[in-house]
Amino acid sequence: RSAITPTFSSGKLKQMTVHIERCADMLVSRLAENESTGTVFNVKELAGGYTMDVISGTAFGVDVDSMNNPDHPLVKSAKAFFEFSLFNPLIVMLFLFPQVGTLLDKIGVNVFSKKALDYFSGAVDDAITMRRANEAGGGPVDFLQLMLKAHNEELDKKLPKDFVKRGVSRNEIKGNAIILWIAGYETTANTLALTAYNLAVNPEVQDK
Repeated sequence: RSAITPTFSSGKLKQMTVHIERCADMLVSRLAENESTGTVFNVKELAGGYTMDVISGTAFGVDVDSMNNPDHPLVKSAKAFFEFSLFNPLIVMLFLFPQVGTLLDKIGVNVFSKKALDYFSGAVDDAITMRRANEAGGGPVDFLQLMLKAHNEELDKKLPKDFVKRGVSRNEIKGNAIILWIAGYETTANTLALTAYNLAVNPEVQDK
């Protein structure tokens, strides 16, 4: 928590507004284009593209442009994470007995798409490699950069139980990065899509 919290300070968030506004302008432009041509479109997909562009750019310094490329592997992999049934016996078991999750993890069983998880794991590895290669140039002060600054290589090794932990391991960097990428994508995209729907069916509110 101490390593990640500085990313969300008011000063750091202000630095991200330029990228967020650029993505927002592109979103508005796409909406205006669809309106002028009378094109029927899926607002959830457009909101998802905007969300992926913002998260990828502000947290990892990666330019995805998924609003113009909705079939980008990042977007498809993010969607794949949430393509599961709540009636899946494994999910029911985890809801009823959360402690089973530890056992399933040890034997390599996961309720999420392994292909999607592997893709995001590789994407984080690539982002880390690129950032390490450009360390001399400074780079943006974003989520990934702060996590890398807190990286303690000693934690990547097998350590005694009485070891006093300081910083984060590479696996913790990857885990937090994947969670931010995935969880941030679905929740924000759903919120934007629902907000757009409510504004569409309540034009008097939109006019205000």
